[in-house]
Amino acid sequence: EQLEEARRQRLKAEDTQRELESLQELDDLTVVADIPSVAARVVSTSASNFDLTVQIDQGRNDGVALRMPVVTGAGLVGRVVSVSSSRSTVRLITDPTMSVGVRLATSAEVGVANGRGEGRDLGVDFVAIDAPVRKDEVAVTSGLQQSQFPPSIPVGMVTTVEEPTGEFQKLLRIEPVVDLRRLTFVRVLQWSPA
Repeated sequence: EQLEEARRQRLKAEDTQRELESLQELDDLTVVADIPSVAARVVSTSASNFDLTVQIDQGRNDGVALRMPVVTGAGLVGRVVSVSSSRSTVRLITDPTMSVGVRLATSAEVGVANGRGEGRDLGVDFVAIDAPVRKDEVAVTSGLQQSQFPPSIPVGMVTTVEEPTGEFQKLLRIEPVVDLRRLTFVRVLQWSPA
């Protein structure tokens, strides 16, 4: 019984350590350090493959509002799509209904990243066929005037660059920098488009 209790305590301590590290990572994203924010815990995920969302334990009473961006210490998670007094729903960037204006950090090309479903890289549209884009280039939020997100938040890394014959734009795919299947804590940015 004592051995079993010691094992339980060790496992509990390991889980607590993992949660602490996840919370500390929220402070790693320095590009949004000046934007007020609300830390939240992910309390549930969507049971559907067609609606890629998570529920968080902060809502209107905590300063969360519709369309606010959601991040982790690694980068962009998604956007708040519904709010109650104490809970909110966040649509993930991989959801097929999500679009994010992006800028490729090295080539400075601008495009629109679109969700393609769980476990699939984002597709990027509107990048010219002759644009000097390379694999492993970082994509960040563009922050352009019509953008739904502040500028320079990491979104993903380029995994695929192709120049299809007869097309006017490159075929680009980016892998999200945030592991959206293992979210524990997130930060809701109290920011809205101008």
